[in-house]
Amino acid sequence: VRCPVNLLQGAIAVVFSQLCALNSFGKVGLDRCNSPRQRLAIHVVQQHFKSGRRGHLGDTMAHRAGADHGNSFNRLRTATWATHLAENRAHTPEATRFDYPNIRSYTIRSTEKAILSWFEWCLNFDFLCVLCGPSRLCVKASFSCKAAKITQRPLRIPMANETIKRDVVIIGSGPAGLTAAIYTARASLKPLLIDAPADAEKQTAPGGQLMITTDVENYPGFAAGIQGPELMYEFRKQAERFGTEFMEAWIREVDLSERPFQLYTDSGTISTQTLIIATGASAKWLGIPGEARVPDGFGGNGVSACATCDGPLPAFRNKVLVVVGGGDTAMEEATFLTRYAGKVYVVHRRDKLRASKIMQEKAFRNEKIEFIWNSAVEEILGTPEHGVTGVRLRNLQTGEESAFDCSGVFVAIGHKPNTDLFKGQLDMDDVGYLKTSGLSTATNIPGVFACGDVQDSVYRQAVTAAGTGCMSAIDAERYLDHLPVAMPTGDEVTIEGELITPDHKAIITPDGHMIPNTPGVTVGED
Repeated sequence: VRCPVNLLQGAIAVVFSQLCALNSFGKVGLDRCNSPRQRLAIHVVQQHFKSGRRGHLGDTMAHRAGADHGNSFNRLRTATWATHLAENRAHTPEATRFDYPNIRSYTIRSTEKAILSWFEWCLNFDFLCVLCGPSRLCVKASFSCKAAKITQRPLRIPMANETIKRDVVIIGSGPAGLTAAIYTARASLKPLLIDAPADAEKQTAPGGQLMITTDVENYPGFAAGIQGPELMYEFRKQAERFGTEFMEAWIREVDLSERPFQLYTDSGTISTQTLIIATGASAKWLGIPGEARVPDGFGGNGVSACATCDGPLPAFRNKVLVVVGGGDTAMEEATFLTRYAGKVYVVHRRDKLRASKIMQEKAFRNEKIEFIWNSAVEEILGTPEHGVTGVRLRNLQTGEESAFDCSGVFVAIGHKPNTDLFKGQLDMDDVGYLKTSGLSTATNIPGVFACGDVQDSVYRQAVTAAGTGCMSAIDAERYLDHLPVAMPTGDEVTIEGELITPDHKAIITPDGHMIPNTPGVTVGED
């Protein structure tokens, strides 16, 4: 059989008819070649010899208002189409070889143009999807191309309820985490980097916030700019080159009370001598009626915090959309949405924007963007059948309330650091940003370092995140080499627990003894 997937489509279609209520299967079928998922699969295979990891690619194609990310059917349908198209392409004269990689990160600028990052090259493509329902259907398809090129797979760490021991563990795979991985790997520290699985509700994706960013024009070294996902792909390739190990897991709990530190996942325990935290930040929400995820509100059914993710979806095309916020994030979201929306209204609480001047000018010049000043969104209106139909606005100067018709709401009011996992153990500010030394990236616990947006409430740039990632790596290396590292208190500490006083004149041992740090001078002498 030249294309085994063709044999599956009839059986799959039967199951589809019974699962219309699950995700979007009642609206998008296998026979609609212009559906978002299929168009992306067609783009992958027709524009690239390389395709993507089935699970993540399926999640991407499932990305629509109200979608259940990671749903088995979405992944199966994606893999079915990609396999079918790839098999046909592999047998065409112009296709002298076919490489099928495992995708590790992705985003969608539009339905027609997917920006994909590729990491694992492999000879054989196979997938196994279990469809859950009254009866379980197990489908497996595979193919191979003899001329495919084989290269080394990135390292993956299996876990089976055992304890993994490492000298350096990095949590987070954005610019900060991957830079820390590059530096520690080059120092032969064999770092383990832990990715959070892609999850729309928790706003996590391997690669961090740049995975949902389009044009990056201010990262040094790219005169013509670069796409966010492409930049993160290059980061990751470099980390892999030096031997960084990657794991995808949810960390449920951490114990930082003593070293080695313990990280607990669903599959096992990770024990580490040093910990680099690069968990980044997530979008803030308004906390108003109608904002919660379905079925409690319209989150995922017309309400979003990511224009790059959801803006290209059919539900928002040629519609009137509302963006809430007045900073750079709001201006970027509004400008991006004008590619697809009929009109974009920016609702801001003040009479002037907080965004940078260049972002303001860009938004003011756009004919599709209008501003509603001195106003706040009090409620998101709509119905379960039609999603968002409008918002209730309140004028903050007059107190007058009014209804405003729209088909989607994008919240862009900033971000919250992802530090809940460390509450009660690490010092934080009132917002939740981790406090670090200033002279180093050390936290209040020796051996624990923080970098990127998780500790930066001021700059929050990709380049500054990468810089602090470098700092954390060097701090961890110094700490493991028994060298003192500056702490937030002003003291310096070694891995043995020795404290060097701020004036560097004395060393306090773990048992409390004070030793002069200057030969021939006793403590207290001038």
